[in-house]
Amino acid sequence: GGKKKDMHPVVTLSTTPEDSTVYTALREQCQAAYKVRVERQKKGSSPTFWVPSRDTGNEECTLDKWARLVYKEMIGEKEGGAEWWVLDLDGDGCVKWHWDGDWESLALGRTPPVATVTYLTTGGCCTSVVKANQMKETDRSESFWLSPPVVSRRLVFDGADLHGSFPSVGFPPHASCRVTFLVNCWVGHRPHTTWSFPPAAIPSLPVFPFPLSLLPTYPTILPTRSIHPTALPFIQRHTKFGGEWARHERHFANAERGRILSIGMKKTEDGGEDSRPENIERTLKKAGLIEVPATVVIASVKTLLKKRKRLRKLRG
Repeated sequence: GGKKKDMHPVVTLSTTPEDSTVYTALREQCQAAYKVRVERQKKGSSPTFWVPSRDTGNEECTLDKWARLVYKEMIGEKEGGAEWWVLDLDGDGCVKWHWDGDWESLALGRTPPVATVTYLTTGGCCTSVVKANQMKETDRSESFWLSPPVVSRRLVFDGADLHGSFPSVGFPPHASCRVTFLVNCWVGHRPHTTWSFPPAAIPSLPVFPFPLSLLPTYPTILPTRSIHPTALPFIQRHTKFGGEWARHERHFANAERGRILSIGMKKTEDGGEDSRPENIERTLKKAGLIEVPATVVIASVKTLLKKRKRLRKLRG
């Protein structure tokens, strides 16, 4: 396992069938753990938990053990650990653009080698990933990726990538909730603000009624499909992600305030069959991951203001 150079996002599939009741039990675990997370946030504590790569014999919940299994699959036997948390959002609940990292220690700006999102429900917001470096004042990418939430699937991407989620594009249009299990794999480093899942809260989690050997593993990589650039107007019309896609200004999460993301469609010939709405929807439903060719620019507000000032001077 482990991170590869220039790692592109992939979606992996579990050996455990999509309709298995194992996922129902794990979803219930996550929904209960999310309540614990919310309570910690109210008290000002970090909303992420930590489990070391090696079992120390301390009391652990089922999700601790699953996070360690994710680490082993992604990284192998290297010393480190898994930073994990859960989200239990409304079907249209969005996650603002952000970079994962250690923001409150001497390792400021350090990012995890591998990040994962495991879907425990189907439908709702797609996860979007953009290859953009948070240390650059301005960065550019020639595509972005969409991962439609489907129970039993796992999105894996470089922990340095920009990511977030926004309402789904014709896939499925409605979902009552969106439950995800998120694990960042850290090698030789523990983020400063992570906590062990509190043992006192373990009794509040539902009993996991299966042996731990039945925790899902993810050996199969699903194919990535590409949506033709001329499909972008369709995507624009079918999202509520901050208004227009082209040149829109979208608020980032707290750590990245002051950034602007713009997505522009390339000048291309008609995409033909690939651009028809019914074919786009079919692609979204079948694909593990969708690559959307487009010009994506991420810049700081400071940089853009300088550019606008120069343009005004040139225009006289």
